[in-house]
Amino acid sequence: MIIGIVAAMDKEVKLIKESLPNYQKTVIAGVKFYKAQVGENVAIVVRGGVGKANISHATSLLCNIYKPNVVINTGIAGCLDPLKTSDVLIGNVLAYHDVDAQGFGYALGQVPGMPKYYVSDSRVVNDIERALKALNIKYYEGTILTGDSFITDRKMLNYIPNYNNDFYGIDMEGTAVAQICYLYQIPFASIRFISDSIDSPNQQAEYATFEDEAANRSATICVDVIKHLH
Repeated sequence: MIIGIVAAMDKEVKLIKESLPNYQKTVIAGVKFYKAQVGENVAIVVRGGVGKANISHATSLLCNIYKPNVVINTGIAGCLDPLKTSDVLIGNVLAYHDVDAQGFGYALGQVPGMPKYYVSDSRVVNDIERALKALNIKYYEGTILTGDSFITDRKMLNYIPNYNNDFYGIDMEGTAVAQICYLYQIPFASIRFISDSIDSPNQQAEYATFEDEAANRSATICVDVIKHLH
């Protein structure tokens, strides 16, 4: 199986790539790819860049050139209450919070011609859950909201869907990765590590304090997830 692991920043992929045996680095159109054999699987770790356009570009290259059987988006994210800093969130549903094409008859959050939201592949989610349980790591499942802004106030979110009192993570890439995987018909899942809470009065201090810790936890768990995928 070929497993694509997509993250935005160097610090989010650093420990993952360093945990891979004898990885080979390739740079294509500004995107860094790290490829290695992990047991029976081949892992392709991608540093795609921050924001929807950068990560879409990187994910498209991944899907077109390496043809993964599954793609996992990982890294750090903000959150809304009741999630807190250092929590782990599996994104079952992914949607944009900054898209508004209602004037053309589309739902709030929906890109014209695309689904209103994207659903992570249940089999991949089950594999991630199995890895987290084996590591004795508590996790939550909920919705990832994506937009091209670092959110510091709920008022900056144009769209917060209500999925039965859901848990919400806020990032700048997840839904864009899901959209590309939808177009390529490749199973997808998202797992995020909370670095800061938008509802906290100390959000930016939290981010500065927990950014590296969350990125390190992301790497550690992703390496184990690679071993559990089948």
